[in-house]
Amino acid sequence: MAQNSEKKIYKDDSTLYAPDGNTRPYYHDDLLATRRAGVLMHITSLPGDYYSGDFGNQAFRFIRFLRDSGHSVWQVLPFTPTSPQTGWSPYSSTSAFAGNILFISPEQLAEINLFATKNLKTIKSRASIKSDFSQALMLRLKLTNRAFKHFSKDQQSEEYLKFKHFCEQEQYWLHDYALFVRLKQHFDNRPWHQWPPKYRDRQPTALKSFSDDHQEDILLEKFRQYLFSDQWAALKNYANQLGIYVIGDIPIYCSYDSADVWAHPQLFKLNKDKTMSVSAGVPPDYFSKTGQLWNMPVYLWENHKKEDFEWWLHRIRKNLQWFDHLRLDHFRGFVSGWEVPAMETNAINGQWVDGPGEDFFNRLIALFPHMPFIVEDLGDVDDKVYKLRDQFNLPGMEVLQFAFGEDMPGSVHIPHNHKSINIVYTGTHDNNTLRGWYNKDIDKPTKKRIRRYVGRKIKNKKCHQLFTRMAWASPSRLAIIPVQDILGEGSRSRINHPSTKQNNWLWRLQSMKKLNSIKNELKKNLETYGRC
Repeated sequence: MAQNSEKKIYKDDSTLYAPDGNTRPYYHDDLLATRRAGVLMHITSLPGDYYSGDFGNQAFRFIRFLRDSGHSVWQVLPFTPTSPQTGWSPYSSTSAFAGNILFISPEQLAEINLFATKNLKTIKSRASIKSDFSQALMLRLKLTNRAFKHFSKDQQSEEYLKFKHFCEQEQYWLHDYALFVRLKQHFDNRPWHQWPPKYRDRQPTALKSFSDDHQEDILLEKFRQYLFSDQWAALKNYANQLGIYVIGDIPIYCSYDSADVWAHPQLFKLNKDKTMSVSAGVPPDYFSKTGQLWNMPVYLWENHKKEDFEWWLHRIRKNLQWFDHLRLDHFRGFVSGWEVPAMETNAINGQWVDGPGEDFFNRLIALFPHMPFIVEDLGDVDDKVYKLRDQFNLPGMEVLQFAFGEDMPGSVHIPHNHKSINIVYTGTHDNNTLRGWYNKDIDKPTKKRIRRYVGRKIKNKKCHQLFTRMAWASPSRLAIIPVQDILGEGSRSRINHPSTKQNNWLWRLQSMKKLNSIKNELKKNLETYGRC
């Protein structure tokens, strides 16, 4: 379907729809076979003319920047749908399987004649350093609705048959998701547990009757998912052809108001009336004195095990159709999760409850023997977490911003203790930028330890250069730097403040000019440290 001139050579996107999870072009051993460098950059942070970053031409330009600057890895945040109800967080989605239609490129819809190219000028937004997700969503809903009407005129075309094939391949989750979206619209966006009981409890006759009465609207939602998948397949193929691996991110938990909890309530700890009995979160930590209360239901792992982890295996397989490698968010939760009574207002009064542990990962390795996973082993972890990680030879994370505490000499995050299998980051999506962290977040003793470690004074405006070099020099085979740190951005460019719900995920580049201006310097630096 995609016909952009920059990707005409990529005619086969069959891997996107293949049911076999091992059809990816790259595997775990390839990624860590040599010293590599990557950039952490979410899709919505890309520049562009349509209120938020998307799969359009700017994304292709970013991939060429990665190649030209010597990088071979692109890490993104979760691709699943976001909503204003959860502050547009990519870690709190209405589906664990669906794609975020905010990523759909209006440019590419025009290029394949789903609406007139001349109309692009009338819908462009002004360049901004912040995304406007509400406007971005309204625009894409309108354009995809128009595109669907045009697309549906010839239901015998090759493209329409491809769409039908997509619906068949994704039947495990697609119809439930499309039906969920339409039901929410029908009931004024109320959460599913507040719907009339026959819909809340998924009575088959009620769902069939509703589906029959709203067939076109449900098909439209499926079409939007098809557009997302088709555009991403072309973009990822372009990246792979230029030698770029793409690392995705899979949150451990699901939103309560999601198609997954509605469709599979037996897999979650719910009361008889389908309300949450406990909420997931983490105890007080580096990011919050009262912990983080996520207001997400906790898994009933014994039922997952009874079903042979089918839902999780489908979820992993879906993400491995999208990405070459996966970061498993909150790996600690697979060992034990922090459960808080649903009526609590913070995460202090919780308890650790055992997760599936090696039973789950034994099931994973049987289907995905290359185990193309990176685990987020940060926060309140114990020896059991490290034992499970090492038992399956899974790469963990080393974060330089965590390296310079009072335990600096023995810290797992300090460069001289890094392991080649692990991935080193200057910071994550939850951290401040390097410049923001160094200039505002840390105290004088921490700065003194940093100066002692590097053996010289540090200029505040150039501190990011020191830490990026430190990451590139690390023994870790893979070093990933957030794009803000490559550019030396300050606190205003921070993308997320954990435990807050407002003004997160909004930062974006205004253009590719600044990155392209330093690509030659970056390439020389990466060559110096033996990275590609």
